[in-house]
Amino acid sequence: MPRTRLFESVICQKYYASTDAVPEHMCKVNPIQEELVTTQTWLKVGESVCALLVALPFGNLANTTGRSLVLILGISGQILADAWIVAVCFFSDTLPLSLVYASPLLRSIGGGEMVMSAIIHALLVDVVTEKNRAQAFFNMAVMTLIAELVAPAIGSMLVDWQGVYIPLLCAFPLQVANMVIFGLLPDTRVPENPENNDDNCDSVGGGHSTETSDKAGFASWWKSLKRSCAPFQTKAIWLVTVCYISTMLARDTIDFLVQYVSKRFEWSLAEANYLISVKALVSMALYLLLLPLIGRALAKKYSMTPPIIDLWLARASSLFGVVGPILLGLASGPVVLVISLILFTFSLGFPFSIQSYGTSLVQPVEVAPFFSALAVLRITATLLMSPVLAMAFKYGLKAGGAASGLIFDIAGGLFLIAAVGSSLLR
Repeated sequence: MPRTRLFESVICQKYYASTDAVPEHMCKVNPIQEELVTTQTWLKVGESVCALLVALPFGNLANTTGRSLVLILGISGQILADAWIVAVCFFSDTLPLSLVYASPLLRSIGGGEMVMSAIIHALLVDVVTEKNRAQAFFNMAVMTLIAELVAPAIGSMLVDWQGVYIPLLCAFPLQVANMVIFGLLPDTRVPENPENNDDNCDSVGGGHSTETSDKAGFASWWKSLKRSCAPFQTKAIWLVTVCYISTMLARDTIDFLVQYVSKRFEWSLAEANYLISVKALVSMALYLLLLPLIGRALAKKYSMTPPIIDLWLARASSLFGVVGPILLGLASGPVVLVISLILFTFSLGFPFSIQSYGTSLVQPVEVAPFFSALAVLRITATLLMSPVLAMAFKYGLKAGGAASGLIFDIAGGLFLIAAVGSSLLR
C-alpha cells in the first residue's frame, strides 16, 4: 500500500499542478486512478518481461551453483529496484514518474520475485518428505501471511503518522537480513547422474575459440530448456499447470483490492489496507488449522494418500474461488465485502495443494526444472493478462456500481477453469 499511495500522491500533485501535498480524498477522481492503474500495470509487465528473459538462466544457475547465490542476487535486485522507485518519486518535482519503469531491469537480477519463489519451493521439496510436502508449503505461506498480517497495519499507521516514505525505507533493513539468512542456507541440491556432467569437464582447459564457446553456450541453453520441459510429458502435468496458472492469475486480482475499496467505498488507502490484514488472519487459520485438520481426517477416515488429499483439498478450494470473488465484485456494503473476502481467502490454498499434487507426478531430479518451468509459464501468463486485468479494472472504475467489480468476476472465471481442470485429474 505505501508504494500505491506514493504513486497516487505523485500523480495527484502533477494532476493539480501543485507543489504541496494534495488531500487524499481529492485524488480519487477517475483520471488519477486510471493513471495509477496504468503505472502499476506497466511496472508489472516490465517485471514480467525481464523475469521471462532471465528465468531459465538463473534457474539453471541455481541448479549448478546452489540456491543461496541466486536468492542473494534476487534480494539485491529487489533492494536496488525499490531504492530507485523511492528516489524517482522523492525527486518527482524534477524527474518524470515514467523513470520508475527502469526498476524492472534492476528487479530482474536473480530472476525476480517469481523465480525466487520457485527456487524457495524447490529448496523446500529437497528437504521434506512427500507426506509433509503440502503442509510445508502451507507453513511457508503462513510465514508470508504473518508479514501480511503485521506489515499492512504497521504500514497504514506509519503512513497516517509520518507519510509514505518511512514504511518504504523500513523495508530495506529487513531485505538485508534476508540476504544474510539466504547466505547461511545449506546446499540441498539433488545430485545428478555423473554421466550428465561429462561436458562440464571439457570446459576446464583453455584456448577455446569464440565459435566453440558460442556453440557450448547454445548447447547449455538448449540443455537447460530440455531439462525444464522434461516433466511435461503427461496430460496430468499439463492440467496441473493450467490449474496452477489460472489460480495464480486470479490471486493477482487481490492486488487491486485496496484501490478498488478505496475508490468504491470512499475509504482512504490506509483504511482499505487493513483488509489485507483481515485476509492474512483468515489465511493463517486456513493453513494452520482448517486444511491440516481436513487432510488428517481424509487420511484417517478414507485412507487417502498425500497426493490424493492434496487433489481433494484443491477441488474444494476452487469452489470458494468461484463464489468469493464474484460476491466481492457485487458487494454493496462493508459487511458483504468482508464476508466475500473471507470466502475468496478460503480458495487461496489451491495453488499450494495443486502444486504439491503435481510434484508427486514427477521424478525427484525433475522437481527443480518443473518449478522453474512453472515460474516461466506464470511469468508469461502474467505478462499477457496484466494489461487485460488493468483494462477490466479501469472499465469498472468508469462504469461504477456493480460493474466496478468486473475484475473480481474475471477472478471467479479463472477459478472456474481450475475447478473443471482439477475435476479431470485422477
